[in-house]
Amino acid sequence: MHVPIILLEETAAKCLYATQNDEEQWSYLFRTEGNQEFWYYTTDDLEDLEIEVADYGQDFFTDFDNQRLAQISNGEDEPSPEELSKLRKTVARWQLEQGYDDARTGFIVPVSVGSVVAGYAVFDCGRIEGFDDPALVSAYHSIEEARKAARDMGEVVHIFV
Repeated sequence: MHVPIILLEETAAKCLYATQNDEEQWSYLFRTEGNQEFWYYTTDDLEDLEIEVADYGQDFFTDFDNQRLAQISNGEDEPSPEELSKLRKTVARWQLEQGYDDARTGFIVPVSVGSVVAGYAVFDCGRIEGFDDPALVSAYHSIEEARKAARDMGEVVHIFV
């Protein structure tokens, strides 16, 4: 069944707002069977990450050769902007996997029309701490399209499958 995207979006929004005043507010996002939560950092979030090279072990420096790492660790040289960017992404990925709650969050939720899953809606909920009212990003016909849309929302994204 091929349902127009606009109908998927309208259905998803209607289902979401039906749970706005539930005891578990917005439960459509996390109680719908087949939902997938994702956490992410935007480019601006990564820029705000304060990185002290000495605070991170060898596992974070897989892109650095040992000599370069020693130069940076000993204070002989500073990481280049490119090296710092790679390190920020590595640290951000690790933080998402460890469950740090300073990231942003969203949900991919199956959208049923009748009794059949006809597509998937992507919702942005802002920061994990403080959880904003969810905003519908869009709807998609396949889970793969929805996951791609979720990955496009951030510089570093972790989808909990």
